[in-house]
Amino acid sequence: MTGEGSMLGELVKAVLERALEGELTAHLGL
Repeated sequence: MTGEGSMLGELVKAVLERALEGELTAHLGL
């Protein structure tokens, strides 16, 4: 795996985690 691909994977992972956190927060009404 290339460093560039790894960086892209980390970016996608971070974005997905933020999206999930936002959805959970919205569902909990916080």
